[in-house]
Amino acid sequence: MPLRTKRKADRDLSTDEEASDENNPPKSPRRRKANVYDAVAGRISSNGFVKDLAYGQQEAILAPEEALFKSIKAPERFQEDDFYWADRHLPPDSLPGSDLLEAIHVFASDHYQYTTLDHGYSDTKSLDGSALLALGILLEESARGVLGETGDMAFVEGQPIKNPTVASGNTMDVEQAGGPVTLIKVTASSSRDSSRRTAKRRRL
Repeated sequence: MPLRTKRKADRDLSTDEEASDENNPPKSPRRRKANVYDAVAGRISSNGFVKDLAYGQQEAILAPEEALFKSIKAPERFQEDDFYWADRHLPPDSLPGSDLLEAIHVFASDHYQYTTLDHGYSDTKSLDGSALLALGILLEESARGVLGETGDMAFVEGQPIKNPTVASGNTMDVEQAGGPVTLIKVTASSSRDSSRRTAKRRRL
């Protein structure tokens, strides 16, 4: 008798739980909206976030400006006064290069995505516009200080010039591979000059 009572109690408890589940359905996890930061990292397509596709399948990646102006509350964009590219009207070298900023942001996004427990969700928007610009300026200044004015020439190698042809008495700069620039002065011999002289015309 006590066993039957226990089973009945368990059955009644399970019935109450099912009724409570029907009245309060489980909440689905909140879906994160794509933003321009995700677009800069190359994770946004026309269908939303880029998913892991099978080999051979491709999905068109949206550029940051495309993802921004395709949103619901995006402002209107006109060709005459396109404010998205307003930085083009600034003096040269006033802002870091856009390619450098994109590379920094992609590296930081991938780093936090693969090294944090929540895949970088809690660190969203920490690298905002001002922080990204400041980091780009610091990297450019550091590179300028390390390389100097002619430091980039360390990655350039001169090509040797074989059998240079120059006029008599002229000086020509010839770059030698792995060596300094050498000045070569070419002087024509008298026999060569005499062979090139034209014969005199005779009077009749």
